[in-house]
Amino acid sequence: MLLRFAFKTLPLFLLLFSSTICFGQVTVEEVKLSGNFYWGEGFSADRQEAVERARQDLIERIVVVIISESDRVVREDNENLTSETELRSRSVSRMRLRGLDYISVQQRDRERTWRVTAYISKEMFEESLALEKEQLLSKLDESLRLERSGRLPDAVPLYQEIIAGSRFFPRPVYSDASRHGARTEISQFSRDRINHFLNSLEIQFKDVRTRSTESSIEKYFDLSVTYENNPVSNIAIGLDRSGYASHTVMNGAVSLFYDRTPDARFQQFPISIEPRLADTIADELRDVTSRTIPRRSDQLTVDFGDIIQIDFTAQHLSDNRFRFSPIVQNLSVFDIQWDFGDGNASRQNEPVHAYGRNDQSHVVTLTINQSPDLRIQKRVQPDGSLTPESEHSRTPEPRPAVRAERSNTYDVPAGHTEFINSILGVNSGRELETLLTRLNRSGHIQHGRRADVRRPSESYIVIIDPASLSIHALLSPVRRNERTNLIDQRLINNAQLGDEFRGFGSIWIEFK
Repeated sequence: MLLRFAFKTLPLFLLLFSSTICFGQVTVEEVKLSGNFYWGEGFSADRQEAVERARQDLIERIVVVIISESDRVVREDNENLTSETELRSRSVSRMRLRGLDYISVQQRDRERTWRVTAYISKEMFEESLALEKEQLLSKLDESLRLERSGRLPDAVPLYQEIIAGSRFFPRPVYSDASRHGARTEISQFSRDRINHFLNSLEIQFKDVRTRSTESSIEKYFDLSVTYENNPVSNIAIGLDRSGYASHTVMNGAVSLFYDRTPDARFQQFPISIEPRLADTIADELRDVTSRTIPRRSDQLTVDFGDIIQIDFTAQHLSDNRFRFSPIVQNLSVFDIQWDFGDGNASRQNEPVHAYGRNDQSHVVTLTINQSPDLRIQKRVQPDGSLTPESEHSRTPEPRPAVRAERSNTYDVPAGHTEFINSILGVNSGRELETLLTRLNRSGHIQHGRRADVRRPSESYIVIIDPASLSIHALLSPVRRNERTNLIDQRLINNAQLGDEFRGFGSIWIEFK
């Protein structure tokens, strides 16, 4: 937090009569001028707050990582909207500072402000560093032991902890050549080992599952993920496209959601693979640590052959005239080609074709999107009957993971419908804040952070994209331990919201 102080020139006699509380054996002047200490200062009318600010100031002087953040505030005043963005920074430290001491001085000004100097001797600071370094090296010992026993996946969380811990060190930490076999910077070594693990993963496409909704057919890509032929867990894999979240691999299996219609049988999709952050990494450190953990990019080839259905019918109009009509399901069609088997062709959607006056049959070929993978041939008899020459259409087998009796449509209560429609019509976070402020004043809702609502499981959640300040998702209250995204009607496990929307903002809304 940025600290702003207003210094006033005080009469000399007021400074002389300031009360001083010293917890160490040195004076403020010795701390600042001797060169033997690290120190920081804090000011406040409340002594405990001044202590915290002094400690924070000290941390900012010796710690490595500073996290920057912004807070956008929208205020409404008589229909006039003003927007302010407050920039601030905060320090995050995982260092255990041993021997930290304080000198507190209460100045006899009007506010009776406390001035607190936090300090630690450089000798004690080096001892703290040595202890922290030994903890990191012990984690490296355990990681290497797991690797030697063929358990690299189990060592990945420890390598993550090493990376997180090293970020809060004022200088690089190196391994011990006699102890670890080589002298190397342990943070980079840990990244290299995680990279090796990710690049050694075997990712195989298994199947495409479909699930029908009222408006579309949802698709799920089933993948298997193994390391040295063994299934792995706690790996995040996602389509590397805007709007698609990552999904967690468990016991070597994962399904990726895809809601667009394919335009070819075989398509390639960029995917990203990264390890899930270890549970042992503290919440306040997860964001800054996640940006330093390696990830892998790859291409996934998907065969939509099991769900694409191509067929056609022939209607005998009269004598030798026939109307041909295509039947295409689960495919975006941009080109149709007919070959009537007698040297004639057409690119019309439903062509009418007349054959010569004879009793011969003809092989008719329908090609979709100029792709040989999307082609079907049938023999048309003079009476208009069809016999297959080649088949593309295959009916998907029922799959256990798709349960027809389960609906992901959330029935919005009648009293909430107008409210939900209003949110779905909002285009930006600013408009949303204006809408919620008005509803809050009317007494119908309570909104804010999760801690601001009394019944979180019965509350709606608006997910905000921090880059565009647009609404990314609108989640329903919990039903059967799941929430429904009311924008695309997708079910999301309530326990996985943190992983699903990591890095996004959220507004919790409760009806009173």
